[in-house]
Amino acid sequence: MQQNKKYLTMLSPSWPSAVAASLIASAIMLGTVIMVRGKNSALFDGFFATQNASISSYKTLTTSLAKNQIINNAPLFIFWLAVGTIVYLLAVKIYGVVSRTEELREEMDYVNVDRLSLIRSAVIESFIRLVGAGLWLAYLLFFFKTAVPFLLNMTRTAALSAQPVDILYIGAFLIVMALSLYVNVVFLRIVLLRTRIFIN
Repeated sequence: MQQNKKYLTMLSPSWPSAVAASLIASAIMLGTVIMVRGKNSALFDGFFATQNASISSYKTLTTSLAKNQIINNAPLFIFWLAVGTIVYLLAVKIYGVVSRTEELREEMDYVNVDRLSLIRSAVIESFIRLVGAGLWLAYLLFFFKTAVPFLLNMTRTAALSAQPVDILYIGAFLIVMALSLYVNVVFLRIVLLRTRIFIN
């Protein structure tokens, strides 16, 4: 019963995760709108490989951005910071699993212990982690190959037309992107088998 409650808590939203997903979605949306409406629209067109960006303005823009080391390295730094955090959390959890295996082996030698229950619990946890990791990988492929380009194009279209009704597109982008990011948080919780990522 307590395990079922733990698994349900993993799926339930938390304020820090919801706020973080909303802030990241807002930052992506603002960056997209600024790139489309501002002077950097050629960079955005080059990103989506559209043909309406002039090659000369694109080269001028990329040359000027290449000279600014902070702008050049900021997305790479943020990306590797996120990857490093996830790898660190997974490494800590793998170490915990190895330690737990040693504890499990010692517990099996106790006289008054339900060995079958201990083994069943360990197998169920391993199965949940493996299935969660597989589903997360499939979701990440969908997220980066389909969801993100679609959502960015939706925001780009809204920013280019600048009609009052396009506020609905912006709102839809924020909601769907925040939910999509939150699904990644849920999968990370399942792989780590934690009710909250940074709180055990």
